[in-house]
Amino acid sequence: MSVTEEQILDQLRTVNDPELHRDLVSLKMIKEVTIDGGRVGVHVELTTPACPLKDQITGDVEAAVTAIEGVHSVTVEFSARVRGNSAIESKLPGVKNVIAVGAGKGGVGKSTATVLLAVGLQRAGAKVGVLDADIYGPSIPTMMGLAGCKPSIRDDKIVPLEAFGVKVMSIGFMLNPEQAVVWRGPMVHGAIKQFIDQVLVVAGRAQFPSTIPRRRKTDEIQTYPSSQHRALCLFPRFEPLASQAFQYECIYG
Repeated sequence: MSVTEEQILDQLRTVNDPELHRDLVSLKMIKEVTIDGGRVGVHVELTTPACPLKDQITGDVEAAVTAIEGVHSVTVEFSARVRGNSAIESKLPGVKNVIAVGAGKGGVGKSTATVLLAVGLQRAGAKVGVLDADIYGPSIPTMMGLAGCKPSIRDDKIVPLEAFGVKVMSIGFMLNPEQAVVWRGPMVHGAIKQFIDQVLVVAGRAQFPSTIPRRRKTDEIQTYPSSQHRALCLFPRFEPLASQAFQYECIYG
């Protein structure tokens, strides 16, 4: 008896996404089923290219489909389509998700966390950009190996620089290394507003005035305190600021 697509889909309805706890068919994650005699191919579309559970999903799909009489082998292929935040996409066309990284004080590793997060996501298959919103002490250019580089202008838009497959924009590209920034709040807001409106970015490092986050919805806030007593005293002040500005709960890192 030949194997049918409906038999395979029925079996796949018993396979749940390990995180969402719903079956792959109802989640519309099964994009294609191919049948060649006793050989079956299943194309699964994930919600992120960085999914850490591919091996588990592969094993569950293989076990379910090989239980069908007449199936001798199963090949599982993956693709990914990142689900976007409509509130973000309406404000930043082409950008699906935004992650802000912040803390209650300086020198605790926000730039390091941002670079590792951005490059890690890029290596996992995501398209990533970094907006360094630290106006007074930008270090992202140095950490990304772009110190001394200058962005170009095309069609009245700032073209971000790129390193490790990640697009990067920072006020550090506009300044001389010995030049100090002594801007007051409105000038800082204006600079970041220009970056947001004129540069396509996907991930941001957040060390900025509280009026800026309200301009763009954010999917997640990563906060990084150091272990020193003084830092821990200051850190609790950041939570209500971030929660009110972004209208999201803080996720501590």
